[in-house]
Amino acid sequence: MLGALAVCAGDAELPAPGGTGRAVLGVLLLTPGTTVTDERLLDLAWGPDKGSRRALQCTVSRLRAWLGRHTGTACRLERTPGGYRLRVPEQSVDVTRFEAYARPGEVGEPPAGRFERLLAALDEWSGPVLGGRPEWL
Repeated sequence: MLGALAVCAGDAELPAPGGTGRAVLGVLLLTPGTTVTDERLLDLAWGPDKGSRRALQCTVSRLRAWLGRHTGTACRLERTPGGYRLRVPEQSVDVTRFEAYARPGEVGEPPAGRFERLLAALDEWSGPVLGGRPEWL
């Protein structure tokens, strides 16, 4: 996420889904475990006033099948009352690792320890978010 969208299983990089499936996956991975509303997914994956709920449902269905083939039960794309949520293993997304490293440390943490954690957070970045590709929106 903090660079080009790349999906890995173990040491192997998987071919990410194309088109709107890639866009929906990207949006959900920016906030793993958090519900993203249908409206937000439609706006970000298809553009304002361009997508339909049916198109979103079809895309989610294909994305679920793709996740099942490549991750088994490790990742779950769930329908919630407010939208969709992607559950992924903790620390499997660079955004999540970045946030963990960048969190304030314990009271009395030595400055060197804080500095090392901030460097580790910066190491999670490999380029513009989602590869800087505005067409995914």
